[in-house]
Amino acid sequence: MKRYSCTFLYRYKDEKVSILLSAALKILGFEPKYMDIFYDEFQYEHKNVNDVAYDGEHLLSILERKPSTIRLKSHLYDDENEN
Repeated sequence: MKRYSCTFLYRYKDEKVSILLSAALKILGFEPKYMDIFYDEFQYEHKNVNDVAYDGEHLLSILERKPSTIRLKSHLYDDENEN
């Protein structure tokens, strides 16, 4: 199975983020099932989390907390499978 990574960098107005996000998710080429959320290391009020079940509504609420990175994944990492 091939694994891909894609980074989107863009400017947007806060009130338009849901429109932009919906459009970006349609062109991913895969359906997200999990996500990792990373925050700025100096922002102590939020902790990084890995392998959270993907949910579009939850993703929008996470964006309000202004994470530094959100990684969307179709599968969890399997360290026993080299492929």
